[in-house]
Amino acid sequence: MDATIREVNLWRSIKKLFVDGLDGTDIVPYFDRIITRPTKEAPDKWINVMVENPNPAHVSSATMTIFCFSRKDHEGDNLAQVRDKVIELLYPKFIDLYDASTDPWTKIGGMMVSVNGQSSTVYNPDNSKMLYIQTTLRWGAVWS
Repeated sequence: MDATIREVNLWRSIKKLFVDGLDGTDIVPYFDRIITRPTKEAPDKWINVMVENPNPAHVSSATMTIFCFSRKDHEGDNLAQVRDKVIELLYPKFIDLYDASTDPWTKIGGMMVSVNGQSSTVYNPDNSKMLYIQTTLRWGAVWS
């Protein structure tokens, strides 16, 4: 199977974008969870990134949803900061695609990111706030 259609490469490339892009901030990334309930030790700002419906084709696609959270955020400023940082990472509408089976990873292409929309703020029973940003990813794949 070509590296451009391996789901593990899709996931690891997305994780790299957010782990590297959020390094040095106080926003903590989590992956493949819809909701992570905060504990006393949990951060005050975090995201959950979920990738669904990968569709391998000559032009492959997947849906990526980024759930943005904040807590102890009475006026919503922290949630707005999380949202702004996520949007900053999603533009210029391109995510590098890596073959993660090599060491070091080899860049094998890129994924185009289309932001489809953003939800309004949801107020959770645990006093955290959440909004989500839904995107579509598309990338060229090699079929042998």
